[in-house]
Amino acid sequence: MDDSELGVAWSYLEKSIDVAGLAASLTHSFAGGPVSVALAAAPIISLQPPGPAAPVGATPADQAHNDLVQGLVDSLHVSGVLAAGTGSKALVDGHVYRINDVLDRRTGLRLVKADPDRLTFVDSAGVTYVKSF
Repeated sequence: MDDSELGVAWSYLEKSIDVAGLAASLTHSFAGGPVSVALAAAPIISLQPPGPAAPVGATPADQAHNDLVQGLVDSLHVSGVLAAGTGSKALVDGHVYRINDVLDRRTGLRLVKADPDRLTFVDSAGVTYVKSF
């Protein structure tokens, strides 16, 4: 596992680890003899789940675009779905859309998959968005 994979694995933990507290509990758990743990400092390693992932090398403009599209997807009102593979259709905001129909020309948002409980979209940059309902 390289450093970037390790960083990703750590980022999914839900709690923060107090390294000094961890060392104290290790020292305490070994009653058979003294255990010495040397720490230069008592850093707090905060391990929080990541926010929405931006593509590698994403600029602030890319992130602003992603946020705009996500807001658009979140605001869609889905009234019905006919899930039939490539013949699937969705009733969204009063309009019937088929697979590969463009819902928003400004962002290039198009419907790529319709399931009974969610719709999957892709924007002009190739970023995937899911609307669950």
